[in-house]
Amino acid sequence: MIAVIIILALNIMSKKINLKHLIMKTIRVVLMIALVAIFSQFSMAQNKEGRAKANIEKLNQKIISKNPDAALTEDQRAQLLVINLEQINALEAIKVQYTDEEVIKAKNKEVYQKQFPKTNSVLTADQKLALKTEK
Repeated sequence: MIAVIIILALNIMSKKINLKHLIMKTIRVVLMIALVAIFSQFSMAQNKEGRAKANIEKLNQKIISKNPDAALTEDQRAQLLVINLEQINALEAIKVQYTDEEVIKAKNKEVYQKQFPKTNSVLTADQKLALKTEK
């Protein structure tokens, strides 16, 4: 953004571009930057949801490999999606907030420990048993 301002200032000073053309060019650049920012945020949100769904599918595959009758229901998948997205957001916030690897590992462990009971509460006894025998 600063580079755009510098270029515009230089162009005005050298009077190579008329002011109306310069304003239109600036508006286009700003709009393009805004569009890129919006689409990157949308893409990141889609990516998070995709990762969460992949985690749920992996969990379901572990369960049905031991007990095909204990597959996750759609309701369970919906609940687990919320839990997984919460976990992904918490883990990403830790990466932003801390730089020390040991601190990040410790904070991540805290997140996993908080999320485990939530995930476990969604599963049935048969599903929990299938996961225990899977290990």
